[in-house]
Formats: sequence, structure tokens, C-alpha cells
Amino acid sequence: MRFEHCYIQNPVCMPSRASLFTGRYCQNHGVRKNGALLDPVQPNVARALLAAGHHTASIGKLHFLPHWGRDYDRPHPSMEYGFRTMLNSDEPGCYRDEYIRWVEREHPEYLEALRAPLPVPPGYPIPPANVDVPGGRGLVEHVDVCPTLLEATGAPVYSGMKGTSLLALSGGTTAAGRPDVLIEFRDVRTGFSVKTLRSAAYKYSRSRRGDETEEVLADLRRDPDEFRNVAADASYAPVLGEMRSRLLDRLQDAEDDLPEPTSAW
Repeated sequence: MRFEHCYIQNPVCMPSRASLFTGRYCQNHGVRKNGALLDPVQPNVARALLAAGHHTASIGKLHFLPHWGRDYDRPHPSMEYGFRTMLNSDEPGCYRDEYIRWVEREHPEYLEALRAPLPVPPGYPIPPANVDVPGGRGLVEHVDVCPTLLEATGAPVYSGMKGTSLLALSGGTTAAGRPDVLIEFRDVRTGFSVKTLRSAAYKYSRSRRGDETEEVLADLRRDPDEFRNVAADASYAPVLGEMRSRLLDRLQDAEDDLPEPTSAW
């Protein structure tokens, strides 16, 4: 199934991958920029599936570890993240690209397909019913992938999970996605920070660097390509206030639930 309005939690590679893998926002798992290690103690989908009795394997690029200054002669610490098998393609020219080697050896006829955005082998068309269900047009987030996989495999959701399962959407039993999606970015070196909230009709961003703050509001129905900032337009003042308030709600809802308390006081 294709989700037409799926949004990542961070526009940068390592934080985005960490949210996809943990089902948690950047402020929860602590990876806010490239070059920051994803702490192996963070709960994640691989460890949850392993605990539920499934065999876990990593095939392809993880990018949970900084590449700069790493000793590539040492084995990748995949087991610390919950993987029991690892065919690594972590970064071209670093670890042995085992996946490409496997395709070359076992299915060379599909080698070119690996360079396509969504390779579909010849003779295996995607049925339209698996693409055009109503739920595919709802707003969803990368953090929703983890609870979806866990529900689909019968594994329990772990503490600290921020996502919501997409099985009801993918099955077509509901067309209602999230009311809005939250996207975060922060450069810890410069202090530049952006928080973005995207609803079905509007997209609101608040950026801050030092003492300077900027707001951007786009009317997605009238301006889907976001060419016009209407934040200063008086006619949009009620919408601006609503998006500000909703962004604060989302940031408060995203506050971490971990570590869990061990006593009442």
C-alpha cells in the first residue's frame, strides 16, 4: 500500500532513521543531527520482534553510527540493536556490500532494479486495490511504522512508543489518518531549530536561531506549492493562533515517557 501523505520526523538522515526504527520522536531518542549515535539502549522494533520470538535481520543501510572516524575493521554492533543476522550495506565503500553481492550471485537479472526507487520484479504487478484504499490518503508519520509492524506480527507495543498502528488505514476500515504531523529539526552546533506542524489544510513552521524567531504559514488548499507565507496576513490570524496552539499540544504530547517510574515517589 502507498501512503500519499507520510511525513518523516526529521529531514536529516540519521534522526529520521532513528525515529523510523524506534517509533519515537527526535526529542525522545536523542538523535537530532547526523553524526550522533543512536543509543542501543533505546527501545526499537528489532528488539521487540526478537523478544516476541521472531528472527531479526538487517539487510541494507542502517546509519545508526557516525561514519566519521569509525574503525571499519571492527564488526558492526548490529546485535546491540536487536539484529541476529546482518547482511550489511551500511555505506558504500565501507563495509562489504553483502546485499549487492547476494543479488549478483543469486539473481543477477534483478541487479538493475536495485537502482530504481521502488523495484518491482517483472511479473509481479502491484494490485490497484493495495494502493488506492481510502486510508492511503490520510496523514501518517514515520513513527507509525513500528507499531504497525508489531501489531501485524502479534508482538506487544513497548513503553515509550509514540506512533500509532496503520493497519486500520491499510485495511481500508477507516480513512481517517492523523489530524496533523510533527516534524522537528535542530542543529546542536548552531542552535538553529525548526518545528513544523502540517495539517490537511495548512502547514506551520516556527524557526529560531539565537534571539531571532520566524513563522511561516502556508494555505495548502490555495497554495499547495507553498509559495506564499500568510503568517502576517490578518485574515489568517485565527488559523495562525490555532496552529500555534496545536503545535504546542503536539510538543507536549511528544514528551518522553521513559524512564518509567519505579515507585510513586
